[in-house]
Amino acid sequence: MIMPTEKPFLTSKEVNKNMRLACQVKVKNDLVVELPEEYLSIQEYQAEVVYNKPLTYDIKEVRFKLLDPEVIKFRPGQYLQFHIPVDEDELIYRAYSISSQPSTPGEVELIVRLVPSGIGSTYIHHLEKGDSVTISGPYGEFTLQERSEADIICIGGGAGMAPLKSIIYSLFEKGTKRNVYLYFGVRAKKDVFYIEELEKLKKDNPNFNYCFALSSPDESDKWKGETGFIHLILEKQISDASNMEAYLCGPPVMTDAAIKVLTEKGIGKNN
Repeated sequence: MIMPTEKPFLTSKEVNKNMRLACQVKVKNDLVVELPEEYLSIQEYQAEVVYNKPLTYDIKEVRFKLLDPEVIKFRPGQYLQFHIPVDEDELIYRAYSISSQPSTPGEVELIVRLVPSGIGSTYIHHLEKGDSVTISGPYGEFTLQERSEADIICIGGGAGMAPLKSIIYSLFEKGTKRNVYLYFGVRAKKDVFYIEELEKLKKDNPNFNYCFALSSPDESDKWKGETGFIHLILEKQISDASNMEAYLCGPPVMTDAAIKVLTEKGIGKNN
């Protein structure tokens, strides 16, 4: 049963849905409420689709132009919340990492993998050029530590490329002298994307290198690169991680295994 102290803060629709205020604090003395500065920059944005193009059979790159407000300030690695209409009276929210760089504040880019029966990814995959969307952000503390001079190793899998792309390209856009490595795991050759873009980045920046590894290559793939789980490739190729910062985005089992390897190679806990 809803308590009298809750009623003033709930709409009739929320009451009918049996929603409750789970946390209530009775203030008896003066208190100070502090919000992290970045929370104050979170806004709601109206945007429209610039393009929606496939990268693989189940991953799309989608770019949006911001209309109101017209620019967003974010840090590489942060994410947005999509406001997705389920019906006339209900919205759901889904989070997607930004894959573009802060230097293009009038547009944001996402890399979205289609999840079977996934409400958010299905909605985004079916967007067309000119469609209107509502988003909010930026959110998240998984961000590039720009003041550091340590080498960087980015490790990902699946749709985990999005924040890593933002971090890597932002670094080289600013002419970083830090060594940057990307290790990315997928199942088969059909799941590989951005090879041409990464090859160009490597050609233009001798301090960048990348490695894709296929965990379950098809016989028809004729893959000449690394095979196996990405943490095993790390174990083989990284001899000393003591001067590295690691950025990981992907399935928990992958990130856990990668962290174990990096720890054994000497990476600091804070890195």
